[in-house]
Amino acid sequence: MKLQSYLMGEWREGQGEGVPVRDASTGEVLARVTAEGLPVKEAVAWGREVGEGPFGPGLPGTGEAA
Repeated sequence: MKLQSYLMGEWREGQGEGVPVRDASTGEVLARVTAEGLPVKEAVAWGREVGEGPFGPGLPGTGEAA
């Protein structure tokens, strides 16, 4: 199973095989994950533009954008 990432309001699956995510106690591979082919730079910009809630668009108490 390959994990998806929630980017820009939708679930997206990266390209390629990805890296294994393992159970810490057994070492069993639970899933694989990759950001290859995903629009990460655009997703960060989108999050900063539309970010809401107590942590958006800036970090609390810093007065600066994240």
